[in-house]
Amino acid sequence: YPNYDAPNEDGNAYPKALAIDSVGNAYIVDKGSSNGYDASVNGIYKYNLNTGKVTAMKFVDAGGTLVGMTWLYSVNVDSFGNVAVLSRNSNMIALFRNSSVNAETFINTSGWVEDVASDTNGDLYFISYGNTNTGNSVFKCVLDNVSVSGVSLSCSTKIITASTSFTLKANVLPSNAT
Repeated sequence: YPNYDAPNEDGNAYPKALAIDSVGNAYIVDKGSSNGYDASVNGIYKYNLNTGKVTAMKFVDAGGTLVGMTWLYSVNVDSFGNVAVLSRNSNMIALFRNSSVNAETFINTSGWVEDVASDTNGDLYFISYGNTNTGNSVFKCVLDNVSVSGVSLSCSTKIITASTSFTLKANVLPSNAT
């Protein structure tokens, strides 16, 4: 595989966690450091294992505002392609859906969170400890995942001649599939 070289801020790159999806992308979380490095700026990268292309992912809300995420500790990719990144100090999980490079949802957690995982339904589980209300606990976050029921193509047959091209378009059904 090509070498993974993520951009870093003043040499503070500190890879902490890794998850790989079913289509050959590795998601690498950069923890940041204790000297004020803001992992929100460049804390998670999608690294294509086939091409070596690195894409920076961003922690921005629906309005395009950067959301502070520090001390990133865990990353998880579920069977729907959702990517969840856990921020230990920010007590938050950022959720990237549908191969987006911008986080779509931010889930507030209670107490320090240490790890995140998912089940076959795509529901998230995370470990929280030191919470004054619940102690050390495992929490479940149910996500609204919609499975693909089919794919329709723009045409069923097409004859083309040499040196010509044709674009076949695919539509995922239902249109709101996760």
